[in-house]
Amino acid sequence: MKKYNFGIWLLSFLFLFYSCAQIGTITGGEKDITPPKILKQIPENNSTNFTEKTISITFDEYVELVNPTETFKLSPLLKNEPSISIKGKSVLIDFKECELEANTTYILTCEKGIKDFTEGNMLPLTQFIFSTGNYLDSMTIAGNVKNALTLSGEKDVAVFLHTENEDSTLKNTLPLYITYTDEKGNFRFSNLPNRSFYLSALKDKNSNNLFDQSDESIAFQDKIVEPINIQFDTNNNPIIDYQENKLYLFTEDDTTLKFLKRELAYDFVHKFIFKNKVNDFTLKQISSIDTNIHFVYKKNPTCDSILVFFSDTINTLIDFELYANQTLIDTISLNPNQKNKIRRKNNFEKQVLSYTISQNGDLLHRLQLTFTYPISNYKENAGFCVLLPKDSLIDTIPITFHFIDDIQQTIELDYNLEQENQTYTFICADSVFYNHFGWCNDSINIQSKTNSLKDFGELQVAFQFYEENHFIAELLDDKNKVVQTDYMTFNKKIKYSYLVPGKYQLRIIVDANNNDHWDSGHYLLRQQPEKIIYFDKTIDILANWKIEETFDVIIE
Repeated sequence: MKKYNFGIWLLSFLFLFYSCAQIGTITGGEKDITPPKILKQIPENNSTNFTEKTISITFDEYVELVNPTETFKLSPLLKNEPSISIKGKSVLIDFKECELEANTTYILTCEKGIKDFTEGNMLPLTQFIFSTGNYLDSMTIAGNVKNALTLSGEKDVAVFLHTENEDSTLKNTLPLYITYTDEKGNFRFSNLPNRSFYLSALKDKNSNNLFDQSDESIAFQDKIVEPINIQFDTNNNPIIDYQENKLYLFTEDDTTLKFLKRELAYDFVHKFIFKNKVNDFTLKQISSIDTNIHFVYKKNPTCDSILVFFSDTINTLIDFELYANQTLIDTISLNPNQKNKIRRKNNFEKQVLSYTISQNGDLLHRLQLTFTYPISNYKENAGFCVLLPKDSLIDTIPITFHFIDDIQQTIELDYNLEQENQTYTFICADSVFYNHFGWCNDSINIQSKTNSLKDFGELQVAFQFYEENHFIAELLDDKNKVVQTDYMTFNKKIKYSYLVPGKYQLRIIVDANNNDHWDSGHYLLRQQPEKIIYFDKTIDILANWKIEETFDVIIE
């Protein structure tokens, strides 16, 4: 009886325990998105007569350091930088190995160098300021860093102050003062001495405060910058108006031609990829064989990639010297008969000329066909015909075509798509076009439906200049792609027709060297990037709507 009672008691206890365990689960509160907050600093910020060896900064929570050698910058720079460590909830800045100058105001800038331990919230850009003299320097240099091409503000850019302005200063001399731009590209040096400086900015990829990489973006001013005494209100806004220093960030054009790689584009077609523009190209055969290998080549629109089409099918490795821009670049070995290793199903290769279509359905344009290989032979009397829309008096008419490129790879049909919202059918028999290998086309049947004029908008712009120069006018879509480019030297009206509805921008490039494109600057040559002026508003193009604007081009 006792065993029976004990068993009942045990089962009841387990049931009660299990039930209690299922009542609920522990959940956390709202996610912490607040950055660490400074509770106290010893000695206090903006202290004078500084003789301490350590600054202690205590936060309201546990924090950790993020690359302190890169994210903490002391201005003016010292030979030995202070060491930075964590103790409890405090950050300790140790100056024991530093030789501080007398009567000098120092600014320690922390840019993304401290975050809280739990959620990783970053301390905003913060400066810790102290003076070894009995006063704090109070002069200011402020300004903005913009992208030289887009004129948008550049954030997280290092801004430097130097005391000299030699041609190679930014390449081999560390700055005296450093700060960083905010989200809008604004920057400010505070607590400066009353002396002249040279101002520059750098997207410092290796964080060494030197312009020593060709892909680092840079901005600079040639003129001397004088700090001024600016008073700020409680919201840290200037009380008086002042002239901001403007810096335009650019990446120098690297015009060095480099051969990057060769790859097989498709059967018998090799692709040569370069860094920078190729003006002329050739392969000089150096292998001693009975056959002289023939080829033609085609550049891509940016001229940094070359497609080589071989007309010989000799199946062996052949050595070539590769020349580009009249310079021997490399020696390579390739097989003109090389094929793609990936085969079609059942290991069957259909040797048919395929093609791609462009300008299909574009009103008042002509249809274009680009074949996969250049055309070596074609039947002139067995060309295209077009089936016209039903409301036309004639049903079918023959049309001609012509090649629009030197290697005879792209044809344009000699027929304008003039009727809107209509379907045209273009027909061509098979075996009209042949390549060097004897491959020919299948029969071609292309239906091309034109748009309606009501689907497009129109923009007319009167460009108003106040001086003669060489200008480039560009219309850009909402993805900053150039839709149309025009060149002018003075006032001109331009009509932009058949625009797809959407948002557009206008900009003017002051083409100072008259080479028909925008040039970035060059630091050692002391060349600033060519000036760009944007229209002061975005233009909203609507379908079946015409807009007229006047662009007053004011050059600073």
